[in-house]
Amino acid sequence: LNGEWIHDLLEEAENERVHLLTFVQMRNPSILFRLSRAASLASLAIFMSGLTLMYLLFSTTACRFVGYLEEEAVKTYTTFIQQIDQGILSQWKDMKFPRFA
Repeated sequence: LNGEWIHDLLEEAENERVHLLTFVQMRNPSILFRLSRAASLASLAIFMSGLTLMYLLFSTTACRFVGYLEEEAVKTYTTFIQQIDQGILSQWKDMKFPRFA
């Protein structure tokens, strides 16, 4: 592995953390969301175990899978921005975002 690769992974992890913190601050999730945290953490543990196993056995496929997920995220964000500009998501147009976002 390339020694510089860890910096890319850390940067991506920080990016995902900011997405989650932004969502939590903007939406102020209900108690149901907070109660389902254990289920979310369990799902994350299962997914990470599976992804780690896939990476150990089929590293090329695992990298392609992660790339696919990132590509879908870009498509989703692009659609959101277009819908905000078109007025479809008008409630987001004047929304105040947290400073760290």
